[in-house]
Amino acid sequence: MFGKTFCIISVLNGVCGIVVSSILKSYEDSLLVDEDLQKYKTFIPNLFYFLASVFIFNGILGVVVYSKMIRPFILAFQIIHFALSIIFLVIFILFLNKFYFIQAQSQYSSCQTGILKEPNLIFNKAKQIWCKNDPSVNESCPCSIKNFSNWDQEQQILLLKQYDQIKPNGNKNLQNCNTIQSVIPNLSEYLQLLKLIESTYYCNGICDPGDNLYYFTNVHQEPPLYNACFEPIITNISDWICIILIYSAISFSINFINVIIFNLNKFIRLNLYQNAILPDAEMQNIRNQQGIENFTLNKLV
Repeated sequence: MFGKTFCIISVLNGVCGIVVSSILKSYEDSLLVDEDLQKYKTFIPNLFYFLASVFIFNGILGVVVYSKMIRPFILAFQIIHFALSIIFLVIFILFLNKFYFIQAQSQYSSCQTGILKEPNLIFNKAKQIWCKNDPSVNESCPCSIKNFSNWDQEQQILLLKQYDQIKPNGNKNLQNCNTIQSVIPNLSEYLQLLKLIESTYYCNGICDPGDNLYYFTNVHQEPPLYNACFEPIITNISDWICIILIYSAISFSINFINVIIFNLNKFIRLNLYQNAILPDAEMQNIRNQQGIENFTLNKLV
């Protein structure tokens, strides 16, 4: 009975694995920032999808096998469950180390070092270009703000104080500034990352605070919700890793418990058999099971 129960649990876990795989795929690669995690992003969702399919197939076939008590196949199922438990244990340990690594990044909130150092440097270069007071650098980058209704009075005063080059014919976002191409190397890669961070977290800046304006969306949009994106970036990465850890832990537990209970049940039944407590029919059933398993093992050897 417990064999069929675990088969059903295996199918349900496989369905959950497909959902988890879809969630993991939905995360934007570049927002994970860390190079190792970006590499893992390319295959971990696909690996989970494959393993989830194994769970479903193994579970459905297992119900039939346990119903008909096909002993060699039952033994094969246990070997598969043991292999799956090892795979998920390895995944769990690997990503637990990554989780601790990402958590350690929280101490680098100044971005003097750590995985967000480079994006922060690029952002600081970008914010010196747009709507600033140096005409020798910023002639092509005055802000074009015609509608201040999204700012309260105090924000409007601060906005006009910071940006004295606001003009009707100015640019609507930082990407339209010609000078930015000569200031930021690897333009498309870095600007796309900064734009994605800004639009995903509705913030401005990485570790150092940004300005009252979004840099990569229309300047008429209301002020950013958060002034610095460091914390939501780290939280986003941690959440992605936590999904993997939780699913790996659950999958490992299901497979490992399945193997343990199967062998424990077998051990108890053998003890009862050796002590001649079982009825004659049950004892004959155990003899037949042992004979089949011994025959299968001998063939494998």
